[in-house]
Amino acid sequence: RFRDSPRAPRAMATLLIDNYDSYVNILAHLIARVDGAPPVVLRHDAVCWEALRAHLGRDEDAVGASFARVVIGPGPGTPARDGDLGVVADFLRARGAREGDIPVFGVCLGHQALCAFGGGSVDKNASGPMHGRVVGVRHDGKSVLFDGVPSGGANGLMVTRYHSLATTKLDARRHRATAWAEDDGAIMALESVSGVPHFGVQFHPESVCTTFGERMYANFKKCADAWWGTRGGIPAAPDAFISQIPRALGRAGVVQALGDERDDDTHARASLVVRVMDASTSKVTTEDIFWSCFGSSSSSSSSVADDVWWLDSADESKGRFSYMGHRSGESWRRVTFALDPSPAIGQPTSESAKVSWRSGGADIAPKSGTLTVTDASGATRSEYLKGGLLPWLDEKLNERTFTREDVAALPFDFTGGFVGYLGYEMRNECDSLPPKYDSPLPDAAFFLVDTFVAFDHVTRRVFVVGTSRLNSASSESPEEVERLANAIEALMKDCATRNDDAQLSGTSTRSNADDVRGLDAAALLERTKFSWRRNRDEYVADIEASQDAIVDGETYEVCLTNMLHRREHPGLFRLGSRARTLYTELRQSNPAPYAALLSFGDDAADGEPLVICCCSPERFLRHDSHGILEAKPIKGTAKRIEPLGCGEDCAAAAALEANVKDRAENLMIVDLLRNDLARVCDVGSIEVPALMKIESYATVHQLVSTVRGKRSAAFSPIDVVKSTFPGGSMTGAPKIRTMEIIDALETGPRMAYSGSIGFFSHSKAFDLNIIIRSVLMRGEDTWIGAGGAITILSDPQGEWEEIELKACALLRAISRVDGMVP
Repeated sequence: RFRDSPRAPRAMATLLIDNYDSYVNILAHLIARVDGAPPVVLRHDAVCWEALRAHLGRDEDAVGASFARVVIGPGPGTPARDGDLGVVADFLRARGAREGDIPVFGVCLGHQALCAFGGGSVDKNASGPMHGRVVGVRHDGKSVLFDGVPSGGANGLMVTRYHSLATTKLDARRHRATAWAEDDGAIMALESVSGVPHFGVQFHPESVCTTFGERMYANFKKCADAWWGTRGGIPAAPDAFISQIPRALGRAGVVQALGDERDDDTHARASLVVRVMDASTSKVTTEDIFWSCFGSSSSSSSSVADDVWWLDSADESKGRFSYMGHRSGESWRRVTFALDPSPAIGQPTSESAKVSWRSGGADIAPKSGTLTVTDASGATRSEYLKGGLLPWLDEKLNERTFTREDVAALPFDFTGGFVGYLGYEMRNECDSLPPKYDSPLPDAAFFLVDTFVAFDHVTRRVFVVGTSRLNSASSESPEEVERLANAIEALMKDCATRNDDAQLSGTSTRSNADDVRGLDAAALLERTKFSWRRNRDEYVADIEASQDAIVDGETYEVCLTNMLHRREHPGLFRLGSRARTLYTELRQSNPAPYAALLSFGDDAADGEPLVICCCSPERFLRHDSHGILEAKPIKGTAKRIEPLGCGEDCAAAAALEANVKDRAENLMIVDLLRNDLARVCDVGSIEVPALMKIESYATVHQLVSTVRGKRSAAFSPIDVVKSTFPGGSMTGAPKIRTMEIIDALETGPRMAYSGSIGFFSHSKAFDLNIIIRSVLMRGEDTWIGAGGAITILSDPQGEWEEIELKACALLRAISRVDGMVP
C-alpha cells in the first residue's frame, strides 16, 4: 500500500514510470523535494495500459481523478523494443497523434522514447557510449526548461551522462533540440514545438555530479502547472488506482512520508551486562584476546576452533571497533540457510549473439529455502521458510529489546544479535533476480550471540558484554561475562611483561616471504595449485561481451568476477587445517578495516567446518542505532609502489584519482547506492560527504566514496537490506538487467564472495562489509573470488591483470602457509 503514515499526502500529482533503472528512486527524491509530495513510482510492467489510461489527462478516455504530470524514467535497452518500455510504449503510441492531454518529462531512455515515438531517430551515439561521464552542456536560452540555468560548463552547467544511444534526428513538426553536449555535440535536451509541456533530457538530472537538476525539474513543473491552469486547474491524484498498484518489495516500492517509530522502552525484555577494562597501558592486542579466549583449536596450533567469529578492524587507522565471540550460552545458535534450487532459466530473448538475457522486467522467484538451527548442546532442527530468511531474521531480532539507556551506554551499536554472512545468491530475497546457480556452501550462515567481546582501538578499552533476560532465573550470560573478563584481565597482566615481538598469533610465515614476494600470478598459481574458473581468453571474451552490451545500451557498467579454486589431493594439505596461520598472515600482509574470520562448525559425524578468512577494505552498508545509513563503495584500484610513500607511489595514487575510467566507475556506483538508499530514506537526507577520495592500503590504492542517508521510520532495518543487497559495487548498473548479463557470462555461483559479512544487532543497527579479498575453505575445497568493473573504457587485458593483482595478495599468503614445514 502507498499510505503507511497518517501524514502521507492525499494527492500525489506526479507519476514516475520506472524502466528498471538503478537511478529512478533518487530521481523520485528530486521530484518530491520540488513537488512537496512524493511521486507514485510505477514499474513499467506493473500495470497494463487499459488500467492506466483512464488516469492520464483529461480527454475522452479519462474518468475521475488524474495524474497531473508523467515522468518517464531512465532505463536499459532501446526505445525500439517494447519490452524495454512496457506501458510507456503503449502510452506514447496512444498519445502520439495528440500530445495535448498531459505534461511529460523524459529522462535518458524516456527522452529517447519521446524522440522515437515522435517521428525522430535514435541510434548509437556517434562518439561511443557515455557512462559516468561528466560534461558541460550549452543550451540555446529559449527553452523554459533552462530558465535560470547558465549555459556551458564554464558557467557551471555540468551534467552526468549515462547512455550508449542518442537522439540523432528530430521530427521538426514535433520537437526541437534545445541543448547540446560540449564534448561531442550530442543532443542533450528537446521540447515540443506545440507549446505543450513535453520535455526530454538525455542526461541524468538526479546525479550527484549534475548541477541545476532540481531547477530544471522545477521549471518543468511550473510550466505544467501553468498549462493546467488554462484547462481548469491541476487534477487530483487517483488514490483508488494507487492503492491497487502491485509492488515486489511492498512498502519500499514508493517514496513515502514519515511516521513515528514505536517507543521500544515499554517493550524491553532484557538488560545488558557489561564489564569494561582499560588496556591503554597494556600491550595486549585483539589477536591476543581472540586466540587466547576464543579461536585456538585443541587439535592444532595452526587451525581455528569451530563456531568462533571475529569482526576485525585489522587496519586500526580506518576502523574503530573489533568484535569477537564463540559458542557459549543458553541463547547461542548456529543458523544456516539454503535457498531452494535455482529455477531453470527460460530461453533468452535478446538479439545479441555473444551474450543474451531477458528483456523487460525481472521474474522474481519465490523466496523460500531450508533453515537449519543448532544450539550450544549440538541439538539441530530444520525448518522450511516459505517467506525466506530475511523476514525470519527480522522477527528474531525483534524478540529481544533493550532500554535506550542500555544501548546509549555503549560506544558501539552492537548489543548482541546475529553475526555471519549473506552470500551473493541471497539477492533472491532482495527484489532481485533468482540466482542462476546453486551454491555448494550455505547461502547464508549466522551465529545468534548474546555474549561477546568488543575492543575499542581508539581508547584501547575492552568491553565484555552479555545479556540478562528479565524475569529469568538463568544467570549463564552474566557468569560468562565474568569468566571472560577475568581471563582478559589475566592476559593483560601477562602481556605487560612480554617481549614486544611475542604475541599469541599463529605461527609466523615471514621466513618464507623472500621467495614469494617477487612471484607473479602465473608462478603463484603453479605453486599453490589454484586454477581460474574462466581462463584468460575466456575472461577477456566475457569483458568484450560486456562491452558489446554497453554499446547496445543494455547496461552502463558490469561488475564481472572470476573464481579461483583448488581441491586438495595427496601431497597437498587442507588449507582449512591451517586457517589460523593463514588469517594471521593475511592480517599482517594486508590489514583491512572490514576484515573478518568466521568458522562455522558442523556437528554431523562427517561434517566439515566452513572457514572464511576475509580482509575486505570495503564497507557495504552501516545502519546505526539512530537510523543513519552509510555506504563506502570502492571502485578504482592501483598497485602500490615500494618503498610505500615514495614519489612514484604518491604519483600512482594521484593518477588513480584523476583517471577518467576509474572516476566514471565510481560515480556510477555512487549514484546507484544513492538510488538504493532513496527507496528507504527520508527525502532530502541522502548526501555524499566524500566523493572519489584516495584510501591507501598495504598493497593497493583505492578510490573510495561515502554515501549517507536517514532511514525512514516506515521501513525496518531488514527492509533496508532488501532494498540494497547485493552491493552495487559487485553488480553494476542498472542492477537487474546487469545481473542478467552477469548470469549469462559467469559460469558458476559466487557463493559468499560478493556478499556481506557483519552483524545485525538487537539495537536495530547493522554493519556489513563487501566480501572481497577473501578465502573460503570447506573440506577439500578452497575458493578465492576476484573481479572488476567493466565499462566501455576498460582495456580487457588490463582488467585481467587487475583481477590477478587482487588475487595475488591472497595467493602469496597461501603460498607462505603452504611452504611451512608440517
